[in-house]
Amino acid sequence: MDIAADDTAAAARGRRAVARPERLDLAPLVRGSGEAWQPAAGRRGGRVTFDWRADPAAVHADRRRLAQAFGNLLANAVEHGGGEIVVRSRPANGGIRVEVEDRGTAARGRVRRAGRGRGIAIATRALEEAGGRLISFDRPGGGRVAVAELPVERPS
Repeated sequence: MDIAADDTAAAARGRRAVARPERLDLAPLVRGSGEAWQPAAGRRGGRVTFDWRADPAAVHADRRRLAQAFGNLLANAVEHGGGEIVVRSRPANGGIRVEVEDRGTAARGRVRRAGRGRGIAIATRALEEAGGRLISFDRPGGGRVAVAELPVERPS
């Protein structure tokens, strides 16, 4: 069964597809998520920029789940923060730290629409499954920072 069919079959049963951890380079995955959200950021008068200082950064994780996690962090920044969104990375504590920072002043705490509001919980779970964690906090003066910390996989 291919990955898409596996995901569809699991969703039909009310479950998640089985994780398929692999060694993957985090930079292209995160950059791809940022580029996917670039048009939406532009429509709101913002943009997504990158300050990537953690190459190489290989992690052992399920590609789909990490893409979903970073997509959700970027979606949250675009939809609820606005302005310039900076994605930066750096080595930290033997792993990698990826920050998604919005500098906007869009209103937070809006009324939730049905089916919304689960993105951060999903991102948190996906990062924990990869051995990492998510920390999120407000910036002084406005905006928000979501910090994903992940262990890096050492070459064998």
